[in-house]
Amino acid sequence: MGPLQAEAAIVAMLGQYWPTFAGLRHDLVTILGNDQHFMLEALNHYTRLDGSPVTLRAVAITARNDAGKVISARIYTDTSPLFNRWLAELPPCREPSAGHLFDMGTRV
Repeated sequence: MGPLQAEAAIVAMLGQYWPTFAGLRHDLVTILGNDQHFMLEALNHYTRLDGSPVTLRAVAITARNDAGKVISARIYTDTSPLFNRWLAELPPCREPSAGHLFDMGTRV
């Protein structure tokens, strides 16, 4: 997912994200910076919809203007462990037909 740059886009994304788990608690590990520019490291303790817990590390880099409003927030985390159990329960994807394949020009 690319950066979200409008408040409405951020609200819409969070509106889709929050219902995918039952709970979230943060333990702040490290905070560096000042009131306007700071980085924090956290342990995010999620509760999955089935009630099982999972803890994920995250880093957020935040900038605020003189009024204290957030003007930039970059959050780095891998949420795949939160959803791995759910993804494993999905039915397997069918193989695409030749009409659905396309070449993006990437060579490995």
